[in-house]
This record gives sequence, structure tokens and C-alpha cells, in this order.
Amino acid sequence: RAADGRWTSFVPRGRIANSVMLAVWGRYVLIGCASRWSTCDTTSGVFNGRTGEPVHKFAFDEVRGAGAVALSGSTAYLGTGPEGDFGNQNFLIAIDLRTGKFKPWFPRTGYYVTAASMAVSGDRVFVAGAFCPGP
Repeated sequence: RAADGRWTSFVPRGRIANSVMLAVWGRYVLIGCASRWSTCDTTSGVFNGRTGEPVHKFAFDEVRGAGAVALSGSTAYLGTGPEGDFGNQNFLIAIDLRTGKFKPWFPRTGYYVTAASMAVSGDRVFVAGAFCPGP
């Protein structure tokens, strides 16, 4: 807890080893493992912050493959690397946390990308990492 540093009872229900991304939005805890040394054997990357149970909505399974996140309102901007490709060489995606649906934000980043950190400022999403245009 922030007030006194005591542990809470939150334990995500799933095998998660060496997670690389963690974020909280309301009652949701987002956990991602977008690295070749991490394991997220769970059906969702979003968990109920009180019970630890996975929350199942359409795109929430993609969160477990994220290595970076930035939150803006109810939108989670997610980034990953080559091991966690969101499909079709999409290394950056956005999800509406209220509905669990993808937002229309799929920047084409190149052939090889590793998103390490993300931040939102106003109408801009900043992504730090490695970017290679392709072979």
C-alpha cells in the first residue's frame, strides 16, 4: 500500500515470471511479458486488482504480450518487441480499457522494433526503444 508500505493480498491468477510491464487503471492491473526471458501463461494480461482474477474482454489477451504501456484516460497504448508482435508486424497498438476493443491506432514502425518505454503528452504518444526499417 502507498500509505504504509504493507503488502496487499493481490496475486494474479496465472503463471507470470519476470514480467516487464505493469500499469494500473482503476480496478484493473495490466501485466505484460514481451521478452524472450518472461512467461505470461495466462488467458489475459488484465487482472482484477482485488481478486487477481483475469478479466476477459476482446483485446485484453494482447496486454500480456506488451513490454511498454502508457495510459491516457481509458486508453492503454501498448508496445512490444519482435518476440511479442501483436500480429502483422504491429508492435504498437491501443486498447480501450472500458470496452476491451482495439482503438484505430496501429502505427507502422518498421521490420524490427523493441518498444521499451512509452508516455503520453497531450495528443502525442512518445515511444522509446529500437527501430529498424527492415531488410
